[in-house]
Amino acid sequence: MLWQAKYPYTVALKSYAERELGYYGPVEELLSDEDAIRLARKRLEAALSKDGLPNSTGETTWEEVLSFHAALAAVALSGSLRLLRRFAWAEAERTRRLLRGEDEKGLLRLARALGLEAKMENVSINWLYSRRRGVIPRILQFSLSLPNYLSVAAGLEDSRWRLSNSLLLGGRVYLDREGFEELISARVAGRIVELADEYRELEVKRLKELGQRFASSLDYGSPGIFDPSLFPGCIAEAIEGARRGDLSPGRLYMIATFLANINAPVDYLEDLLYASGTVSRAEARVIAEILLSEAKRYRPYKCEAALERGVCSKCEGNVLAEYWKAIRTSRGIQRPGRQA
Repeated sequence: MLWQAKYPYTVALKSYAERELGYYGPVEELLSDEDAIRLARKRLEAALSKDGLPNSTGETTWEEVLSFHAALAAVALSGSLRLLRRFAWAEAERTRRLLRGEDEKGLLRLARALGLEAKMENVSINWLYSRRRGVIPRILQFSLSLPNYLSVAAGLEDSRWRLSNSLLLGGRVYLDREGFEELISARVAGRIVELADEYRELEVKRLKELGQRFASSLDYGSPGIFDPSLFPGCIAEAIEGARRGDLSPGRLYMIATFLANINAPVDYLEDLLYASGTVSRAEARVIAEILLSEAKRYRPYKCEAALERGVCSKCEGNVLAEYWKAIRTSRGIQRPGRQA
């Protein structure tokens, strides 16, 4: 498999199409093609499946490159940060498998293509002791600059990536092959998230619809308890308006207080804020956490007040009561003391 097919995020779609196909038209036309839609769907289905992405989803190098970029465009246009993270980590896991077949030069090539200042090293440190074999060394074959290492390791939860658990010497962090492969894979996930920003403003309706379908298929881990399909009409309408970019203070208050009082996951509000275009990808999570924490102290507008503020047009009662009634009905649960 050629390099571009294995690691398509190292290739810009426009320049690759110019070089390989002699195509100098707009990227939107490439991504609107029927093949692009088909390949994007295929790659996203694999990325979200329990088996994950296979090593190849296209029959040619061009299809592999187009498959990745079309899928990423669909994800970016969906406005869902949850879908973006799922896709990025699926691609990172695919990369991790492919790296096992690379030699040291191949690892360095990919690391450098991802902006990592990596070097080959040959440092040996005493690692384990065996009565039979004595001291067993650990060979550290690679090193990264300290800023590079911290920029990637900061996003990893495992304590083994803490700097206190690493060998730091002369402003560089030393790694064995396994650790280097994992750092590269983590950087791949980060790079894909960055690349998504380049596709957010494209006008490719079919890819946007495709991404939104995949985003809506993701559950929140509490089926039947948190269910956006059961939101009262006024809340659903307010959320749809926010997704279109109409996020007035009154609408934000109504949404945030409703979500906070039903213990909605942070991911949901994070996605909504990002999709509205009012905050950046980096800000969305922090702002969503703060809003939900503060909004728990308050209640949504009563229907009359919501109507006066123009953030509700379908109110029929208390929005929280309506939602919990819909949840009970969907799960076949009745209030205590009531019989069928």
